[in-house]
Amino acid sequence: MAFTQSSQGTHATREATSEEQKFITDILKLYQAEPNEQSYTHYAETAVFHDPVSIAKGKESIMSQFNGMPKIFARSETKGSWPPFFSAFD
Repeated sequence: MAFTQSSQGTHATREATSEEQKFITDILKLYQAEPNEQSYTHYAETAVFHDPVSIAKGKESIMSQFNGMPKIFARSETKGSWPPFFSAFD
């Protein structure tokens, strides 16, 4: 196991498994304003998505929120991995 230093201390790190990497890639597509059907397969019908700006209750509401991002922002770029830092550009 490797370790990484950050402003919040030392953290154990490891490589994601192929299954984990697929999940990570699918979810990052949502935050990068590139939603696709595969990304939503990880959400239950009763899922609740809560971020600092909004709350989406139910898979359909979550899909509406992420499907609307490309209409509001020309692009969105992931700036880090954890904690997640995202930047949207209009």
